[in-house]
Amino acid sequence: PSFSRRIRTTLSSRKGYIDLYFYVPVGYEEGRLEQDKYSVLVHFHGGGFTLGRARDDARWCQAVVEKTGAVVVNVDYRRAPQYPCPIPMEDGCDAVLWIIAHADELNLDLARVATGGFSSGGNLAVTVPLRLQEELAGTGSPLKGGKAIERDDARQRFPADDRSKQINFIGMILWYPTVDYSITREQKRQAVPTDPVPEFMSTMFNESYLQPPVDLMNPFVSPGRAPSCFLATLPKKMVILCCEIDMLRPEVETFRDRLVSEQGKEVVYHCIPDVQHAFDKAPNPLRLSPVVAKYYSIACGELAQIFAGNKINDC
Repeated sequence: PSFSRRIRTTLSSRKGYIDLYFYVPVGYEEGRLEQDKYSVLVHFHGGGFTLGRARDDARWCQAVVEKTGAVVVNVDYRRAPQYPCPIPMEDGCDAVLWIIAHADELNLDLARVATGGFSSGGNLAVTVPLRLQEELAGTGSPLKGGKAIERDDARQRFPADDRSKQINFIGMILWYPTVDYSITREQKRQAVPTDPVPEFMSTMFNESYLQPPVDLMNPFVSPGRAPSCFLATLPKKMVILCCEIDMLRPEVETFRDRLVSEQGKEVVYHCIPDVQHAFDKAPNPLRLSPVVAKYYSIACGELAQIFAGNKINDC
């Protein structure tokens, strides 16, 4: 990353700190002097809310910077089992609130913000904007046992002035996201029996993150099950990339169909043939594989269109 910032968490009842890693285009410092404003991708890494770290996605973040000219803010949210649901989502909201508060000094354009992520990070890319609406409206987030989670009032630190409400999420880019926890892992595996992810690993992810009591139908947990009124608030333009050999593919396709049929969203969908979940994370220290390079380039092209305000054609 070009630089990082460590920020204090405010929304969660479990206080702590998270790191934000910034990837910026060539000329960023000069552009700041000229008062140029940069579009922003707020990015969340994958790992079942349990494994991984933000810098695992450095290649993707750099690809976005090089091909779109945007600034990428890569959020190193806290992970389960030490920090289960909803803490990663609340950390994501804290990251966005911090960006709002510091947009001027960082020359970030709050009118051109997209969210994105891989796997569990794709879940956060959807749920964080939904949760943030609740925060800015002052209604909180009832997730555990039907009761609002106790927290400090983040609005004391991030005043909900007119400017803070002008953030505009104009798009989302989701890589093989988790969108429906109400479907059991057994049901998912039956739908795509060739998925090679070991059963013990998927079980570990669920039991670490979804420590009871969690309502698996809650839109902040399973956005694929969100009521239409929630889906209506999502950006008009979305890009979803899935893996053919992935137990998450059916739920993602159902989510895509709801976005298009119920809300008229402009969704570009790519099902990447003959690859499995997290296909792009193979640890080759020298270069990206041809298929990863191809779809990173495609995704960046779609994201550039979103930032430029061009219409995206359905795939």
